[in-house]
Amino acid sequence: LKAAHAQAGVRRYIGEFDAAQAAAFNQALDTGATADLDAVFASWRRRGLQWANADFHRKLTAIIAWNRTLPAAQRIRFIGVDEVQDQPAYCRWLAPQLAALPALQAQPQDPARCADALAQAGQTPAPDALAPTAREALAALAVERTTSDREARIAANIARQLRHDARPLYGLWGLAHVVKAPVNNSTPMALHLARQGINVRSLALL
Repeated sequence: LKAAHAQAGVRRYIGEFDAAQAAAFNQALDTGATADLDAVFASWRRRGLQWANADFHRKLTAIIAWNRTLPAAQRIRFIGVDEVQDQPAYCRWLAPQLAALPALQAQPQDPARCADALAQAGQTPAPDALAPTAREALAALAVERTTSDREARIAANIARQLRHDARPLYGLWGLAHVVKAPVNNSTPMALHLARQGINVRSLALL
């Protein structure tokens, strides 16, 4: 990451986390406190996800410490490009930002209503007044309404990032995501991107 940062101007780290989880990581980047990051890892461990491991946690905490030594204009930000992984947590994070939307006005943080509220929010055009993080979260929800294929969802979210800012992205991805050919009748993320005309070599380590 340090080499990509210095040589290619990388400022965005994408990975297998959603927008709410990226916000938790960015909170740690801003403050140095890791409570929110630790909560994401706890959620991952409860679900038995392979990336909820000590090595990845150490990598992120090292990035957080290094990032705080950089000038503000050179600092890294985490960008969540995965599908929603923890609906109640996602709702708790997003609902206050969307309080003006009718779909989220009634008990917006009630987990029992979260899925329906988020589905309705995903159909709602993002008002210009919303913060960029909320607009991006709504765009990701809209993607989830168009396909149930996780690889296609990730690819669509990456493609949207590159349309907004063509500078290189950084991410560590497993082989199953980056193969540019069908695997066991499924289409990997990299192949989805290639079919959209995106030069996947522009994504660091992809």
